[in-house]
Amino acid sequence: MLLSLIIPVYKVEEYIEECIESVCSQLREGIEVIMINDGTPDQSMIMAKSYINKNYKSLIDQFVFIDQKNKGQSVARNNALEIAKGEYIAFLDSDDRLNDNFFDEIIDKIILHRPDVINLNAKAFGDENKTIKFVSDFYIGLFTEEIKKNIFEKNMWMPWLHIFRKKIMADFKFPLVYAYEDMISIPFLYFNVSKIVRLEDELILYRVRDSSLSNNIKDENINSLDYAINLFEVTKDSSLDILLNHCYKMKFKFLCRKKGVFYAFHWIRSIKTKRLGDFFS
Repeated sequence: MLLSLIIPVYKVEEYIEECIESVCSQLREGIEVIMINDGTPDQSMIMAKSYINKNYKSLIDQFVFIDQKNKGQSVARNNALEIAKGEYIAFLDSDDRLNDNFFDEIIDKIILHRPDVINLNAKAFGDENKTIKFVSDFYIGLFTEEIKKNIFEKNMWMPWLHIFRKKIMADFKFPLVYAYEDMISIPFLYFNVSKIVRLEDELILYRVRDSSLSNNIKDENINSLDYAINLFEVTKDSSLDILLNHCYKMKFKFLCRKKGVFYAFHWIRSIKTKRLGDFFS
């Protein structure tokens, strides 16, 4: 088994068949698709199974279905990782789509190069249309400090932009926080990377919705940022300073909106760390 594609499912009745079609229409041997029902209250998972049975019955053996109580996307992904058989792990959100050549491109690079990680770009659609430019230049080779710095500066930790070799994910878990679980965990995987492939191809089609978590600021968002700040502070690695400063700026912005500018300035002045960079740059 070369690749395991992990898809958490929760309240996506409107989009799930579109997602499944993008997977099944190009599915090939050596790939398993793990779909995790995160206790969805609607018919999303039933619709997914029905669509596969009706239109792609010959592929049903390549699917693995998991049911769990609603515990969030991190738990869903962690449960899927525990049973994944693929040498590589890819992720897809159930309201997004794979581009038509996703599997051909990824499997080709896996077979030829056996990298520790593959990076790619994405194309947003829905309420806005733009390229998520994570990768600027095509590259195959050793993972250098320059590439590492570039990846951290981009600060794009959505799992579907990164395909990891499973062996470097040993003991890896997505943290059980409300938000930013990707930023809090995926950067640490790069400490295990030796060889990397970076593709300019837009292999993921990412749906932008007004209701998405990133467009709604709650107290739990700030709590998750506090978790990230504490984690990056105690991890003495200079590459994390980029993320640490990003978290400071995000929290400052959120505090301005929720508590007012005076409160936010008082907070930023109270920070006692030598790792806080040029905050207002």
